[in-house]
Amino acid sequence: MTFAGAALTVAICGLVAGFAALLVDAVVSKEVRRSHHEVGGAVFQQMGVLFSVLLAFVFNGVWQEHNIADQSVNGECAALHAAAMLANALPNHIGRPVNVAIADYSRTVVETEWPMLGSGHRSPQAAELFRVALDTAARLPVAERADVAMRAQIVSLLTEAHAHRETRTFEASRGLPLPLWWVLITGAAMLVAFVILAGVDRPGHLAFTTAFTAFAVGVIVTVRMLEFPFEGSLAVSSGDFSKLSGEVAAMLAGR
Repeated sequence: MTFAGAALTVAICGLVAGFAALLVDAVVSKEVRRSHHEVGGAVFQQMGVLFSVLLAFVFNGVWQEHNIADQSVNGECAALHAAAMLANALPNHIGRPVNVAIADYSRTVVETEWPMLGSGHRSPQAAELFRVALDTAARLPVAERADVAMRAQIVSLLTEAHAHRETRTFEASRGLPLPLWWVLITGAAMLVAFVILAGVDRPGHLAFTTAFTAFAVGVIVTVRMLEFPFEGSLAVSSGDFSKLSGEVAAMLAGR
């Protein structure tokens, strides 16, 4: 969801709630509404607490998942960059094939896989290129003891990068269960309905209903924007991979 779509959703819901408050004020008498305040107020407070706890739990969950996806991107690029620097340090250009494979992989992630992550899919081409990079590193023809140790470290870094890659692609398709969305939306709608039916002072009631609805919908929309880390205006950026691609390309050009 984009920022424009989110703002439009919040505005429409707030205006609809305000119109509903005007309609209730015209149809239902103030005396009838006052007669239900004692029971309705108690129910509203209990429902509000339950909804707030649930919403806080959900928001915290999607925010943590979003951060995990962001950290996995950073960790993957850091491990790949370290592996590329070690490969570049091997004598006689032995490590060049590894850096070529890393450069191809990072470029494919940016150009091909990143758009696919937005729809919850991973790129088979990127996965194959990563396999090639790891296989190439494991088969480097080194003989000196120091070079053998460096090869082992390169393989270890690529293995670490693969673990981060698996986390990244897993988070791309990990969303909230549908029943939980129904509970959130139904709970918000019930609370808004209580607010609409509770007011007796038209100007204040209208303003409060609109503001309450806009705030509740705004939080739910924010949860939706954070639900899938690689989708919408709050999506995790591919900037780290673009930077990695440029740095590895510079290493290749320098050698």
